[in-house]
Amino acid sequence: MFMTRIARRWAMMSARAKDEQGMALAAVLTFMSAGVLLSAIVASSVVYALQFSTTTRAGVQSQAAAEAGIAAARAGLINGTCVASGNEYTSATAPIYEATIWIPAGTGWARGCPADISSQVRVISTGWAEAPGAAHSDSGDVTHIEAILSAASSPTSLIPSGPAIYAYTGAGFGGSGTLVSVDGSIPDVLLQQGNVNCNGNMSGVANFVVKTGNLSSTGSCTIGGNVWVSGNVEIQGGAVVGGNITGSSASISSTVGGNVWVDGALQVKGGSVGGTVRAGQVTITNGSITGQTWSSTGAAVMSGGSIEGYLNAAGLDVSNGTLSSGFGVWGALCVKNPGAVNIGAASIAKSLTTSGTCTSKSKDPWWSGWSKIQVKSTYTGPITEAPQKPASITVPQWVDFGSKAADYTAATWSGFTVVKMGTVCGAAEFYAALQTFGANPGVVDARTCTKGISFNGGDIQYSTDPNANHNGFTFQNDVAIIANKIDIQGSTSFVGSTGYHNLWLINPDTVANNTPDCNGESFSLGGNFTTPNLNVMMYSPCEIKLASGLNIRGQIFAAASDIAGNATISYIATGLPGYDLGTGLPTTTNYTEADRWVVSQRNITEVP
Repeated sequence: MFMTRIARRWAMMSARAKDEQGMALAAVLTFMSAGVLLSAIVASSVVYALQFSTTTRAGVQSQAAAEAGIAAARAGLINGTCVASGNEYTSATAPIYEATIWIPAGTGWARGCPADISSQVRVISTGWAEAPGAAHSDSGDVTHIEAILSAASSPTSLIPSGPAIYAYTGAGFGGSGTLVSVDGSIPDVLLQQGNVNCNGNMSGVANFVVKTGNLSSTGSCTIGGNVWVSGNVEIQGGAVVGGNITGSSASISSTVGGNVWVDGALQVKGGSVGGTVRAGQVTITNGSITGQTWSSTGAAVMSGGSIEGYLNAAGLDVSNGTLSSGFGVWGALCVKNPGAVNIGAASIAKSLTTSGTCTSKSKDPWWSGWSKIQVKSTYTGPITEAPQKPASITVPQWVDFGSKAADYTAATWSGFTVVKMGTVCGAAEFYAALQTFGANPGVVDARTCTKGISFNGGDIQYSTDPNANHNGFTFQNDVAIIANKIDIQGSTSFVGSTGYHNLWLINPDTVANNTPDCNGESFSLGGNFTTPNLNVMMYSPCEIKLASGLNIRGQIFAAASDIAGNATISYIATGLPGYDLGTGLPTTTNYTEADRWVVSQRNITEVP
């Protein structure tokens, strides 16, 4: 019995041991499965992290490369290498990029280089990663960027400015015609360079300036205002200067109404000066000076004539004439032929020359002039300082209007409608252009016209009776006519509708070098051409010819001018858009490629 119990217990313990062994195995298997799963997760995370890291790195590198391409393209635009590079910039070493330049074309964009900075520019750049992403992770390997660069210009302003007549050269300037002021200002005739011979029938109150050169005024040339010349001034014959003269030297045998300032010698030969004189050396031969006179560096020489004001001189040699107010000489005084010399007031001299033909009190004691002369060895200078020479008058530099593409577009002619003519530009075509403008300002771009703008008909309005010979046209607003040839003859009539409108007659200067370049253009207005109610700006890099009888209101800016005797210009400033014709400088900011800014920049998925 006892043994039976032991056997049964042993059997029960054996069965329990077997059950516990099975439970342990299940636990081990469960734990092993969890370990395998955890290892898989870790391995997957490592792989993902590796892919993410390489993709991110590639994206950063390709983005930086594409941005480097944008920078390279901008540098190329600034340095002017766009055309030479074929509007494409690439790199062979890291960062690797390819950037292309695009310009507006219709409603879209086209590969190309901008002609100027008046329009926007598009840059498309592709950059490649130096180290591509891991396998199947190439999304960051390539980046495309589009950048839009701004235009760099400001609205063109129109300032009524400039002289009545500007000529780059004085060649051919005869000084004919009449200048009349419309608004009370004194018209200016400004010549940039050349020796000018004003021998025509010029009249009217005007200032006359020759920046580099000489002036010879003869015949009936009447300059009502002031004269400023860098070189020699000669006034002779019947010529008259109503105002002052400023030059390096001068010879006057006619009439000057104002003062004279010259650095060198002044000769007054039978002529007269109505004001004061300041010169390096003064010689008077039967001439007259009304005001006080300074002969600052050389001895004054007088052989006939008179000086009514006080004479201040470094020396004096007088053989004939009247010194009404006396003199002060800080050098030697030589009196010759004392019987012909009259001294009207107390005078002083540092020394008295008695040798040669110079007399002395002991030689001619009877002369009353000795009592008015004090010889004072300590006298060293003038009692009154000489007036300063006036500052030079600004002569504008040449304006190359037509040298920029924008000069023919609304970019320069703000608010104007531009009509481009064909090859035939007769009365019908010209009238059609005016009709296109309506009551708005417009530009007639007639550069392609075979015969230019050429009329030689009557003044019957084309609108009332269309006919090739009916060359009367009404302008409803401001109009600019740009043509290589302008030849308006006969009784052609351009009429402003109401009030005064501006009319620009322009031969373009296509070379940007601040000098006029006449390349076959021509400009001629006949004597019977009329322009009522119009202010006319005449511009040409060639010579402008105005026939006798022409009466026009406006101004001239040209390489040269030929104005016939009976032509009249009633001066009023009209100017040219974008320039101050008083200086020749632009009125708008002179922007460059470097002034463009980034309007937008974005990453794109595809490139054209």
